[in-house]
Amino acid sequence: MKNILFVIENLGGGGAERVLVNLVNHMNKAKYDVTVVTLFEKGVNSDNLESSVKHINLNRKRFKGMKFIYKFLPKKMLYSLFIKDIVDENKIDLIVAYMTGVPTFVCVGAKIPKIAWIHGEFFRNDKLNLLGLRRIYNKFDAVAGVSEYVCNSAKKNIKFKAEPIVIYNVNDTNKIISSANENSELQDSNKINIITVGCLEMTKGFDRLLNVCKKLNEEKFEYFLTILGEGIERKNLEKQIEDYGLS
Repeated sequence: MKNILFVIENLGGGGAERVLVNLVNHMNKAKYDVTVVTLFEKGVNSDNLESSVKHINLNRKRFKGMKFIYKFLPKKMLYSLFIKDIVDENKIDLIVAYMTGVPTFVCVGAKIPKIAWIHGEFFRNDKLNLLGLRRIYNKFDAVAGVSEYVCNSAKKNIKFKAEPIVIYNVNDTNKIISSANENSELQDSNKINIITVGCLEMTKGFDRLLNVCKKLNEEKFEYFLTILGEGIERKNLEKQIEDYGLS
């Protein structure tokens, strides 16, 4: 039996958080004893963890500039402050930093085998940030990326000692199919229904979607849009909806 520890900021409503839940729920529990540590908040997806997965929420406080400061603090100190006791008490054999940023900074100080998991693109214009990340990622025993594009992006910016491997996101297809058969109130039976799901962040482009909706209204096109998500752009998007008369 191998004891594996996954570390993530929280299990909120994001895609990576949901995918982690899918992954740990479907791991072979006859071979692996799985623990998930959330560093800050539990998050809504924590409710979807199966009873066979141990969940430890540290509930640490966030603060402005946290990621920048943690990047330059001694990594062994961060490891000791956050997860060393958990690793020792649970006799962890392998640590997985499931997200870039704070989980990676916290896990890199461990002396046991560790994996870094990359979910997004690396941008070359942030040279100072990349310099620090090169040093950090090459202290991991392995690096995984969620797609070939993500891995190639990482390789263009970081010279890895070990070739990053592609591990695609885990989806619970049976649950998706069964959920598709459930009734939903998020629709208008007299119109074409559009539903979009994602974090309310600039990178998701919901502002552009609302620009399109404004044009659809001007052309008297009958539709009903539902946006499922939460995030820092919520107030800006609500104002855009009001300004465009889309409420």
